[in-house]
Amino acid sequence: MNYCINCRRLTAQSLCPWCHAENLKEVQAADYCLLTEKEEMWAKMLEQVLTDHSVSFTALPVFGAALALRGGAVERRKIYVPYSQWDHAVELLKETFPEDP
Repeated sequence: MNYCINCRRLTAQSLCPWCHAENLKEVQAADYCLLTEKEEMWAKMLEQVLTDHSVSFTALPVFGAALALRGGAVERRKIYVPYSQWDHAVELLKETFPEDP
């Protein structure tokens, strides 16, 4: 599996399908990979599920139009997990949000 160091996503391709970077590397156990991006409320819910199941994660805010309208309010979060816990995290994501693709 390849890992894009720019967007921190996993791909089987040799070129990143999201940012078109060519500097992909083989993913390592410690690499943090983008699990999902969710609205603030749902992200917090998923973070609690990950915490309850001892899955390490990092959540980074994504600022959008609300930044201008609400003075810096976070609209969404990107949640990253280490590749060593990827399969477990994906399982939990699917259980928590079965309607997601």
